[in-house]
Amino acid sequence: MNKKKLSILASFNLSFHWFTIGIIIPIMTLFLIEKGLTLFQVGITFAVYSAATVLLELPTGGLADSVGRKKVYLFALFIQAVGSVALIFLNSFIGILFCSILQGASRSLSSGTMDAHFIDEFYKTDPDINLQKEMAKIGIFVPLALGIGSLIGGFLPMTLGKVTESTFLNSIYSANYIVYTLAVIVQFISTFFLVKEEKKSGEH
Repeated sequence: MNKKKLSILASFNLSFHWFTIGIIIPIMTLFLIEKGLTLFQVGITFAVYSAATVLLELPTGGLADSVGRKKVYLFALFIQAVGSVALIFLNSFIGILFCSILQGASRSLSSGTMDAHFIDEFYKTDPDINLQKEMAKIGIFVPLALGIGSLIGGFLPMTLGKVTESTFLNSIYSANYIVYTLAVIVQFISTFFLVKEEKKSGEH
């Protein structure tokens, strides 16, 4: 893959990752409160998410180096989707904490994984590449994608949310998590087919 195609792929992959997260950012706290959590419990939920992310950061980083960054990232997306679907249906505080642990594990597994993969690929295309310049170009699209995702996430409860509220889901905010899960699945499929990674030694 030449440098231009690699840059387009990296921009899409990294930007779409943050686009998906943007979809749930505007309503996360509201969704938890609607499920019956107090503000104190919401704080504990976010603290558990942060703790899971931090505690698993180093072990998962080593895992990516040993089994492959693409595989670890795909597994992170799988956990992310499972945690999202579970959160739609679970209403107990303990159940929601379990979802937070899953999401924290996913965040830890995905943190920097694809960034490192694309950096390696850029060096393969050109050992003397100005990496800072290339990553700066990609960095323009990432916050834009996050912003667009958040904007869409803000409108979903007022549009698709009316549909989910009238169903057994009984919540306007479930719409965000449904769209979020679908976006994660799209990211999984696109990464699986478009991102190529050399097999680790010993793999067949």
